[in-house]
This record gives sequence, structure tokens and C-alpha cells, in this order.
Amino acid sequence: MKQVTGNNITEALASQSILSIQQSLDGLSFCVSRFGQPLWLHQESGKSLKACISSLVPLQQRYPRLRILVDTDQVCLLPEAYFEEEAAPLFMQIHGFAPIPETELKIIRRNAFVTLLYLSRSFDQELTEHFPQATIEYLHPVWIGIRRASRGSFTDIHLTQNSVHLVICHAGTLHYADTLTCHTPADLLYLLSELQREEEIQKSTLIFSGRNAAFFQKQIALYYKKTSLDLPISPKKAGSTDIPFFANLIRAAYENY
Repeated sequence: MKQVTGNNITEALASQSILSIQQSLDGLSFCVSRFGQPLWLHQESGKSLKACISSLVPLQQRYPRLRILVDTDQVCLLPEAYFEEEAAPLFMQIHGFAPIPETELKIIRRNAFVTLLYLSRSFDQELTEHFPQATIEYLHPVWIGIRRASRGSFTDIHLTQNSVHLVICHAGTLHYADTLTCHTPADLLYLLSELQREEEIQKSTLIFSGRNAAFFQKQIALYYKKTSLDLPISPKKAGSTDIPFFANLIRAAYENY
């Protein structure tokens, strides 16, 4: 369990806030944000959403908006112009993703992209049962990386327990976006060196977030000159090592998606 801010979320505060939840192999992570200011950050391992709601007071409030960040490598991202809804399962199969028991295929439309991913049915049901009046939006780390990187020349690197979400943009143009297997800095260095041949990553700033982001940045900085940690809010508000861990979740909670 990790908690880096307070949990004094009143009914009045909740009614003006956004709750974002990240579902990943690391467990469930939460962020309550009001007017761009995170009020509560919390990470819980090994518990269902229902159990978290029972034990965590801030989750027992009612929020008008929920943003769900599904941190998975079972994802397919494609331009909307090439997407046909009836062919959604086929797109997943082409990418090597067979249907997963007890899940449903989510179709997420954001700007010019469609994201396909499998979401646990029990998780989805618990969301709608506990927050019946809330507007629920679904996001994926790759899409957040695309939105961020499209503002300039970045290589957005979001790390999870066994994967990395990589997005490369040059001068606001998307060049690459994918989720790849990655366990160690050596794995990441290999992936970057392979992409370097086509994408000239050396010319961009590598921005790290997610699990062990500071450690990965330190190792990769030995080979790439321009690196930084993703810090959407001041480290003084939650701690310099915690903010990169929660970075995408914080962004999902307050940026205008």
C-alpha cells in the first residue's frame, strides 16, 4: 500500500472532483483531483475494486466523473479512418490478442484514434454499481503519451511491471506508438537502440514515468543525453519519487481529455 497525500475528501469536495483509477498488474492506483490539484493519491496491491471501496474512505464518496486508465499490454491502437466496429475482435486477433475469459472488449475513441482493449467484467460492473451517476471515460497510457508528445519532440516512456508504453513524436508528428515487453533498463536500452535506427531518438527528450522511473532514467541517461522525469505537479506536494509513479494517473485526472 502506498499513500502520498491525505484522505480528507468531503462530500462537497468530491462533488467538484474527478476520480481517476489505474488498473494494472501492480494493483489499483487512485487519484482525486479538483481544479487541477490532486487531493489524494493512493496505490493498493492485491485488492479488488470492491475491497478498496470498502476500506478506503475517499472511494465511498460520489464523483461526477471517473477516468479509468487501463494499463495493459493487450491493446490495439489504430487510426479511426481505418476502423470498422464490427471488425474490432479481428483487429485484436491480427495483433495476436485472443479473447480473455471474463472480459469484454472496450472500444475507446479519442480524436483521430481508436483504442481496443480487454477490460475485466467484474471491474466494470463494480464501477457502474458503486458510481451509477458518474460519467466514466476509459484511457490507455499510450494514448496519453500521444497527446503529450504531439506538442513537440518527445519520446514518452511509461513503465509498468513488465512492459513499457513507448510514444515517439518529432515536431508534433506521431512517428511511433506501441506497448512492448520490458523488465530491466537493459531491455529498454535494446528497444531504444532498435528504434534509433529509424526514429532518431537522440534528437528528442526521453521523458520517464511509471514504475521505477527514476532508476530507469538514471541508467538510460548514460547513453542518451536528454532525459527527464514526468512531473505534472511539484514534487513538494507528494515526493519526487512518487510523482513519476502516479504521473499518468494525475494527468488522466485533470487534463482535458
